Amino acid sequence: DVLTPVDLVESGSVSTELVTLLWLCYEHHRVVLFSGATGVGKTTLMNAHMPFVPYDHRPISIDEGSREVHLPHETGVSLTTRDHESEFKRVTMADLMTEANYLNPDVEVIAEINTPESFATFAETLNTGHGVIGTTHAADIETLVNRV
Repeated sequence: DVLTPVDLVESGSVSTELVTLLWLCYEHHRVVLFSGATGVGKTTLMNAHMPFVPYDHRPISIDEGSREVHLPHETGVSLTTRDHESEFKRVTMADLMTEANYLNPDVEVIAEINTPESFATFAETLNTGHGVIGTTHAADIETLVNRV
């Protein structure tokens, strides 16, 4: 089950002020990047707030390897990379980025931005003017800034 913002506030995991800020960022298609160590709840936090993307908007998720983003939107589309020994059957982050732009997204959600290819995809997405939501691994803000 996907947790809700109310669940996170009631458990003491986040403040109501943070939920309010994320609501505004998600609703108005801003850039939100959740960063931290493995297992701290970045994807949980990101998914809990996905309902704040307006339901008449079109979120597109780009996942590397397995589907981690949960889109509660009827208009949402989930795209996932596929590794294959044949170049012609392989689906890369770059392939999905190109495909996502044809799907006319309002918001692009990129889970696990942790490889050079996924960082390149993230950077390209920033240039589209769409909202961008994602997660990455970084121990501190300095490491994050150097990676981005």
